[in-house]
Amino acid sequence: MNQRTKAVWIPGLISLAAASGVLAMLQVWGVRPHVVWTHSGLAFLFYIPWLVAQPAFGAIGAYISRRNGGGWHERLTASLLPAAAMIAAFCFVICLQITLDAIGNGHEINARALSLYVVLWGVLPGFALALGALPFLRQSTPARGAN
Repeated sequence: MNQRTKAVWIPGLISLAAASGVLAMLQVWGVRPHVVWTHSGLAFLFYIPWLVAQPAFGAIGAYISRRNGGGWHERLTASLLPAAAMIAAFCFVICLQITLDAIGNGHEINARALSLYVVLWGVLPGFALALGALPFLRQSTPARGAN
């Protein structure tokens, strides 16, 4: 197994699975999102318990990456993978929407709403994930042959 797989992909996917699993469990348990209505009538959903848990998922990714010999940039990348996956999902939806618009079957994209959703579901959790990874970014990397 190469170093990138051990230091980035495995820790990042574990962090992503944990974050996604907790979000799914919150929905199964019936935790309702906090809804904020804007003046233009757009509704934005905040899962406050999920957002509060994000630093733990960032710490998990960074810790496992450090244990596998990752440098600080690999630790940060592994911890930010859940936010990157969410932003990638939004990019996919944007591309799909543009394609549907081109063939005449889609609805108009509300750019303001989309940008706010990217901030609420990608950037804000990314900051929380990085905050959790911060203690593990300052520690030295273990020797590459250890473990």
